[in-house]
Amino acid sequence: SGVYVYGAGRGDFSRCEVSSNSLHGVEVKSGGDPSVSDCQVHSNLAVGVHAHSDALGRLARCHIHSNSSHGVAITSRSAPTLQDCQMSKNGKSGVFVAEEGEGKLENCGCSDNMQHGVEVRGGGVPSVEKCSMRSNKRSGICIQSGGQGEFFRCSASLNLKGAQVKAGGAPVFRH
Repeated sequence: SGVYVYGAGRGDFSRCEVSSNSLHGVEVKSGGDPSVSDCQVHSNLAVGVHAHSDALGRLARCHIHSNSSHGVAITSRSAPTLQDCQMSKNGKSGVFVAEEGEGKLENCGCSDNMQHGVEVRGGGVPSVEKCSMRSNKRSGICIQSGGQGEFFRCSASLNLKGAQVKAGGAPVFRH
């Protein structure tokens, strides 16, 4: 990974470019709680930003794009906050939440990803507010297999499907 924060580590990363790593661009785990702002995270061979194993952290005004897997993956009880971030042109979904991952997305955009804008499954419960999911190859929002989450004042347009709730999904949508 290009940036690796773990074991309750912190750090302030601002105006950075994290690219072309053989794993993740930014990996946060085991209580890691960095602040990442105004960064470009792109062209990594796995996930752009992977928060797992009880990770926290805050990303603001970052562009996370062109990664081989998901733009952002939030798993295993992690709860980062993303504000004013753009996730685009990733090989899978813009944001993927599973395994009791939580997280908060505010004023973010997910566009032109190869799968979904936001994908939630397997116990994922994100809070997504004032976000736009546009021009993704599959769904703007896809909830499946035990995925939940709350979506407030979000829009999904020009995707194959706007919002898709599959068997076992139980999200709340409010405008």
